[in-house]
Amino acid sequence: MMNEQHTTERLWEFHLGNLSEEENRQMEAHLEACESCLRESEVVKQAVQEIVVERSQEVPPFLYTRIQGRLESVRKPAPLWKRTLVTSLGTILLLVSIWGGVKLGTMDVRQTSGTSVENPMGNLAINEMVNEPIEGYLFDFK
Repeated sequence: MMNEQHTTERLWEFHLGNLSEEENRQMEAHLEACESCLRESEVVKQAVQEIVVERSQEVPPFLYTRIQGRLESVRKPAPLWKRTLVTSLGTILLLVSIWGGVKLGTMDVRQTSGTSVENPMGNLAINEMVNEPIEGYLFDFK
């Protein structure tokens, strides 16, 4: 006779009809003797019957065509004016960003050094960097 673990593993095969005649007889004998396997067998049997019913249902004609039509109606591209507006705004933003970067890069250091009437020396470190290349600070081995 089969043990309980082996029986529960083979219940799906039993109800799907994938076992040999000898294995079917052994399974039926075990299910008559074991209540827990019989209860589980009923659950598996009901599930197999529901699967068979679902498999036997036919797909309505033109279902795929209707689904494809709905998907295409959802995926319509944006109107031309919206695409043009988004592209134009993106281009303007890019040009303003480039212009701002160039202006920042070419600013006179004296404008940003903080030189004022109260502090005529300004920021000494920035003033020194204008006169001496950065390599002098990086490789200063005095």
